[in-house]
Amino acid sequence: MTYKEVRVRELLKVARHLNNAADVWKKVAALPEATRTQEDAKTKILAKVADFGTSRRARKPGTVTSSDMFHLLRNESENHMVRTAALNMKLDPIKVETALSESLSQAENLATEYEQKFKNIEYDKGNLEAKIKKREEEVERLQRRLHTIHKSK
Repeated sequence: MTYKEVRVRELLKVARHLNNAADVWKKVAALPEATRTQEDAKTKILAKVADFGTSRRARKPGTVTSSDMFHLLRNESENHMVRTAALNMKLDPIKVETALSESLSQAENLATEYEQKFKNIEYDKGNLEAKIKKREEEVERLQRRLHTIHKSK
């Protein structure tokens, strides 16, 4: 059973429950006053309301899905014509070949560009490591100098 069939079945249940509730009201109203009790009507109606609530909770996702489908399919007639025209169009091998070669050249250009950026990053990394090493040596030298100054005092 598909998702749509389940939703349709739930909507039919809601309609049946509403119809049954209306029938209960009609039957209660048709009974003579002596046999008709308010408690009987309340229990029957409360049972129907509970069934209706269950059906309503089950119906909500179906309504949302139906709304989404409506919005997706509202331009389907226009899209169908464009899609059919595109599918019926004959492919020119030369156009396909040029489009493929352009795509390949763009991909190659991007690859070389990224390789160059990677090389630049490695070069910058080497420069930064050299600068860091130079600064560490300078800090060590200055610490030794400071230490000797403190000793001389």
